[in-house]
Amino acid sequence: MGVRVGVGRMWSGLAPDEGGKTAPPALASCVFGCRIGPSLAWYRLAAEQGHAVAQFNLGRAYDDGEGVPEDDGEAVRWYRLAAEQGYADGQLNLGFMYGNGEGVPEDLVYAYMWYNLSAAQGNEIAQRNKEIFEQRMTREQIAEAQRLSREWIETHPQGGGN
Repeated sequence: MGVRVGVGRMWSGLAPDEGGKTAPPALASCVFGCRIGPSLAWYRLAAEQGHAVAQFNLGRAYDDGEGVPEDDGEAVRWYRLAAEQGYADGQLNLGFMYGNGEGVPEDLVYAYMWYNLSAAQGNEIAQRNKEIFEQRMTREQIAEAQRLSREWIETHPQGGGN
């Protein structure tokens, strides 16, 4: 239940086998439906270097089976890495995965927590999803999710990903 984001960014520049050793700093817009396959090597390289946008896009690739075999567990792994850096779209999609039991056991409290964190950064989809989940949750579950959100904010530096 809920909506996840399919908007990302694509790397531009040399391919890794053309002499590049680090991910290029320049990003170009990539709207939903773009082909990640040709840029997969850059996404992986940048994701492994800790770039939240690349981690999110690699998660999306595994989520959609774009250029890699579809694998919800791997999608969750990469979304979580982006989400832990404060990347709002990573938080949104991780909330979706928890809310639907894709790659992780279904958990409304964690879904709400990730939606709440993303919504706090102005993500309107996360805000709508949070409102949908409030209808499915008890007051105690909502309170627990809000407590987890506050704890997460206290233990993670602000910066919103890179």
